[in-house]
Amino acid sequence: MDMFDELYKYQPIATKIVQNAYRQKRVAHAFAISGAEETQLHLFANWFMAVFSCENNDDGFPCGECVHCKQILKDEYIGTYIIEPDGATIKKEQIVDMQKQFTTYGLTQGARFYVINQAHTMTISAANSLLKFLEEPTSNVYALLVTKSPDMMPITIQSRVQQLQLNIMGRELIIKKLVNDGHSERLATIAYELGYEELNEEAAAQLASLTEAALIYLGNIDVAQINPLVAQMDLEAQVKNKSQADNFFTILLILLNDILDVKSGKKETTLFGIDDIEKKNTIKTIAEKMDTIITAQKYLHANVSSNLALSLISLRWNAQKEGE
Repeated sequence: MDMFDELYKYQPIATKIVQNAYRQKRVAHAFAISGAEETQLHLFANWFMAVFSCENNDDGFPCGECVHCKQILKDEYIGTYIIEPDGATIKKEQIVDMQKQFTTYGLTQGARFYVINQAHTMTISAANSLLKFLEEPTSNVYALLVTKSPDMMPITIQSRVQQLQLNIMGRELIIKKLVNDGHSERLATIAYELGYEELNEEAAAQLASLTEAALIYLGNIDVAQINPLVAQMDLEAQVKNKSQADNFFTILLILLNDILDVKSGKKETTLFGIDDIEKKNTIKTIAEKMDTIITAQKYLHANVSSNLALSLISLRWNAQKEGE
């Protein structure tokens, strides 16, 4: 499968605009790329560079396999200069350094690109320095200003770049994409709710392990009727730090919301195959459990240890069971 196939599927308008400009040899020297999720923005920027650098370009379709395409996909292309925010902003010195680099390597063959990620964070002095560069375009040099907030860039910059607004994929499309990548619908749903747009092998394994741990934890408490504090002991291998605890709490919320959707009549059966747990709960008990998890997450974010936050859930759930 071509590395860029998903762009043609999910971003047909933006890709056609660039391809038509390439074919007609009427390409703007600066673009603001915005609108989509971060991975789509990054992939589109790489695809744009590949269009103008590919050794086997087929009428605006880069091959994705030649040396230049592979270098671009690995962020190793020699003709690329990437700027990221230094702290909270992109500073004038960063733009000046980039200009020096392009002057020093002016004899580099082929297309050259400078990519400014989170371009809306440029300071006024940085934007003014960039403006001078934009007003004196060099042949075969392209500026890619990647941003989720193009309106926050100075008007003087906005007026000198071509806007490329990408489609926001949305929940259904991202989950469908993850499923097409080979992940189960359950894992894809978990990944989306945790903010993932794509999953590598390691991340997929970690999420699958945490999801299984959450399912066992809920099953032990509600079906096997094990004391929540005892059930918590089985989590030590999967929930080792605050990041994992935060994800674990969110997964618990997703599972309980799955049950709540059945209880409220939104669907007939649970996505995660936890109908046995659903039967052991009422809307009231689910709401109480979700409220406890949200409270534990707040404590976790306030620098309480993951163990203490987990214990809070177990203690409150145990008290709720004894009060039933």
